[in-house]
Amino acid sequence: MATAQFATVSNSTAEVTDIDAVKELLDDHHLGNLDIDFVGENEDEINISGYDSLSVLQVDEHGDPHGHPVTDEFLEKLSSYIADGEQLDIRTVGNTKLRHVFATRYVVTSDSVTHTSLEDGTNEV
Repeated sequence: MATAQFATVSNSTAEVTDIDAVKELLDDHHLGNLDIDFVGENEDEINISGYDSLSVLQVDEHGDPHGHPVTDEFLEKLSSYIADGEQLDIRTVGNTKLRHVFATRYVVTSDSVTHTSLEDGTNEV
């Protein structure tokens, strides 16, 4: 059985308007092995990176991930906290023993989420 390997990174950082609301949103979701960092002078800029794909799950009352991926819904909610003029550009690449190459990109702004992948092209979420 082949093992899939992924790496995800955001472009740099994007300023958020309500850090507490974003942290609450993150508490309600599981992002696998991705690291979410808050940086900047006021720690109000978000950065996402790690060795996993961007596949977001909701968590139950015990904090355990469950259900089907809700990545699009999560990013739509996150977009409402991205400051005007900012964008969070999240890119994931991966492969399965180079038999299948995977690449996806989400661009999250204050008013939209756009998804691009090698398989599907570009779509508005």
